[in-house]
Amino acid sequence: MRRLILASFALLTLSTIAVAQPADPPPPSAPAAGAPAAGTPANPAAAPPAVPAATPPSAAPSQPPAGKDPALEARRMQCRAEFASDLAEMELESHQRSARLIATNERHVILAYAALWVLAVGFLVYQWQRQRELDRRIHQLQRDLDAATRDDKGPKGKS
Repeated sequence: MRRLILASFALLTLSTIAVAQPADPPPPSAPAAGAPAAGTPANPAAAPPAVPAATPPSAAPSQPPAGKDPALEARRMQCRAEFASDLAEMELESHQRSARLIATNERHVILAYAALWVLAVGFLVYQWQRQRELDRRIHQLQRDLDAATRDDKGPKGKS
Protein backbone atom coordinates (compact mmCIF):
# COMPACT_ATOMS: atom_id res chain seq x y z
CA MET A 1 0.00 0.00 0.00
CA ARG A 2 2.81 2.39 0.91
CA ARG A 3 4.64 1.53 -2.30
CA LEU A 4 1.55 2.35 -4.34
CA ILE A 5 1.15 5.72 -2.65
CA LEU A 6 4.87 6.51 -3.04
CA ALA A 7 4.81 5.49 -6.69
CA SER A 8 1.79 7.69 -7.41
CA PHE A 9 3.42 10.63 -5.61
CA ALA A 10 6.66 10.12 -7.56
CA LEU A 11 4.76 9.95 -10.87
CA LEU A 12 2.83 13.10 -10.04
CA THR A 13 6.04 14.92 -9.12
CA LEU A 14 7.83 13.81 -12.28
CA SER A 15 4.91 14.76 -14.51
CA THR A 16 4.74 18.19 -12.87
CA ILE A 17 8.47 18.70 -13.42
CA ALA A 18 8.18 17.59 -17.04
CA VAL A 19 5.42 20.11 -17.68
CA ALA A 20 7.26 22.94 -15.93
CA GLN A 21 10.50 22.54 -17.89
CA PRO A 22 10.82 24.47 -21.14
CA ALA A 23 11.17 22.46 -24.33
CA ASP A 24 13.83 24.78 -25.83
CA PRO A 25 17.41 23.51 -25.61
CA PRO A 26 19.79 25.39 -23.31
CA PRO A 27 21.98 28.06 -24.92
CA PRO A 28 25.55 27.03 -25.83
CA SER A 29 28.17 27.79 -23.20
CA ALA A 30 30.69 29.43 -25.53
CA PRO A 31 29.65 31.46 -28.55
CA ALA A 32 31.03 30.35 -31.88
CA ALA A 33 32.97 32.61 -34.21
CA GLY A 34 30.66 35.18 -35.72
CA ALA A 35 28.05 34.60 -33.00
CA PRO A 36 26.34 37.53 -31.30
CA ALA A 37 27.87 39.01 -28.17
CA ALA A 38 26.89 37.78 -24.72
CA GLY A 39 24.42 40.62 -24.18
CA THR A 40 22.49 40.03 -27.40
CA PRO A 41 20.07 37.16 -27.89
CA ALA A 42 21.13 34.27 -30.14
CA ASN A 43 17.68 34.13 -31.72
CA PRO A 44 17.01 37.20 -33.91
CA ALA A 45 13.26 36.78 -33.48
CA ALA A 46 13.62 36.92 -29.69
CA ALA A 47 14.35 40.66 -29.64
CA PRO A 48 13.36 43.43 -32.00
CA PRO A 49 16.13 44.55 -34.34
CA ALA A 50 17.88 47.85 -33.82
CA VAL A 51 16.87 49.07 -37.30
CA PRO A 52 13.67 51.15 -37.31
CA ALA A 53 10.61 49.53 -38.79
CA ALA A 54 10.00 50.03 -42.48
CA THR A 55 7.21 52.20 -43.67
CA PRO A 56 4.40 50.38 -45.44
CA PRO A 57 4.63 50.40 -49.24
CA SER A 58 1.60 52.67 -49.55
CA ALA A 59 3.23 55.31 -47.32
CA ALA A 60 6.64 55.07 -49.02
CA PRO A 61 7.26 57.89 -51.48
CA SER A 62 7.42 56.86 -55.11
CA GLN A 63 10.09 59.44 -55.88
CA PRO A 64 13.22 59.96 -53.77
CA PRO A 65 13.58 63.38 -52.12
CA ALA A 66 15.30 66.08 -54.17
CA GLY A 67 19.04 66.48 -53.71
CA LYS A 68 19.72 62.84 -52.85
CA ASP A 69 21.11 60.07 -54.98
CA PRO A 70 18.12 58.33 -56.62
CA ALA A 71 19.91 54.96 -56.82
CA LEU A 72 20.80 55.10 -53.13
CA GLU A 73 17.26 56.05 -52.14
CA ALA A 74 15.79 53.31 -54.36
CA ARG A 75 18.10 50.76 -52.75
CA ARG A 76 17.19 52.07 -49.29
CA MET A 77 13.47 51.69 -50.05
CA GLN A 78 14.08 48.18 -51.40
CA CYS A 79 16.02 47.24 -48.23
CA ARG A 80 13.23 48.57 -46.03
CA ALA A 81 10.63 46.55 -47.95
CA GLU A 82 12.77 43.40 -47.70
CA PHE A 83 13.33 44.04 -44.01
CA ALA A 84 9.59 44.41 -43.42
CA SER A 85 8.87 41.12 -45.20
CA ASP A 86 11.69 39.35 -43.32
CA LEU A 87 10.40 40.72 -40.03
CA ALA A 88 6.90 39.44 -40.79
CA GLU A 89 8.37 36.05 -41.70
CA MET A 90 10.33 35.91 -38.43
CA GLU A 91 7.23 36.84 -36.43
CA LEU A 92 5.29 34.06 -38.12
CA GLU A 93 8.05 31.54 -37.35
CA SER A 94 8.14 32.74 -33.74
CA HIS A 95 4.38 32.32 -33.37
CA GLN A 96 4.52 28.85 -34.93
CA ARG A 97 7.37 27.87 -32.58
CA SER A 98 5.35 29.11 -29.60
CA ALA A 99 2.29 27.20 -30.79
CA ARG A 100 4.34 23.99 -31.04
CA LEU A 101 5.70 24.57 -27.53
CA ILE A 102 2.22 25.09 -26.09
CA ALA A 103 0.89 22.04 -27.92
CA THR A 104 3.77 19.94 -26.62
CA ASN A 105 3.21 21.08 -23.05
CA GLU A 106 -0.51 20.42 -23.38
CA ARG A 107 0.33 16.84 -24.35
CA HIS A 108 2.37 16.54 -21.15
CA VAL A 109 -0.53 17.80 -19.07
CA ILE A 110 -2.92 15.38 -20.76
CA LEU A 111 -0.49 12.52 -20.19
CA ALA A 112 -0.08 13.51 -16.54
CA TYR A 113 -3.85 13.54 -16.02
CA ALA A 114 -4.16 10.20 -17.81
CA ALA A 115 -1.47 8.72 -15.58
CA LEU A 116 -3.26 9.99 -12.49
CA TRP A 117 -6.55 8.50 -13.67
CA VAL A 118 -4.85 5.16 -14.33
CA LEU A 119 -3.33 5.27 -10.84
CA ALA A 120 -6.66 6.18 -9.26
CA VAL A 121 -8.50 3.38 -11.08
CA GLY A 122 -5.71 0.94 -10.21
CA PHE A 123 -5.91 1.95 -6.56
CA LEU A 124 -9.69 1.52 -6.53
CA VAL A 125 -9.45 -1.92 -8.14
CA TYR A 126 -6.78 -2.90 -5.59
CA GLN A 127 -8.98 -1.73 -2.69
CA TRP A 128 -12.04 -3.48 -4.15
CA GLN A 129 -10.15 -6.80 -4.43
CA ARG A 130 -8.76 -6.39 -0.93
CA GLN A 131 -12.26 -5.70 0.44
CA ARG A 132 -13.64 -8.81 -1.33
CA GLU A 133 -10.86 -10.91 0.21
CA LEU A 134 -11.61 -9.49 3.66
CA ASP A 135 -15.34 -10.21 3.19
CA ARG A 136 -14.56 -13.81 2.19
CA ARG A 137 -12.32 -14.22 5.21
CA ILE A 138 -14.96 -12.77 7.57
CA HIS A 139 -17.63 -15.12 6.16
CA GLN A 140 -15.26 -18.09 6.51
CA LEU A 141 -14.51 -17.15 10.12
CA GLN A 142 -18.24 -16.74 10.78
CA ARG A 143 -18.90 -20.25 9.36
CA ASP A 144 -16.02 -21.68 11.43
CA LEU A 145 -17.37 -19.96 14.54
CA ASP A 146 -20.92 -21.27 13.90
CA ALA A 147 -19.57 -24.77 13.31
CA ALA A 148 -17.48 -24.60 16.49
CA THR A 149 -20.43 -23.41 18.61
CA ARG A 150 -22.64 -26.20 17.18
CA ASP A 151 -19.98 -28.78 17.97
CA ASP A 152 -19.63 -27.45 21.54
CA LYS A 153 -23.41 -27.50 22.20
CA GLY A 154 -23.91 -30.94 20.70
CA PRO A 155 -21.67 -33.08 22.91
CA LYS A 156 -22.41 -31.12 26.11
CA GLY A 157 -26.14 -31.61 25.69
CA LYS A 158 -25.72 -35.41 25.37
CA SER A 159 -23.64 -35.85 28.49
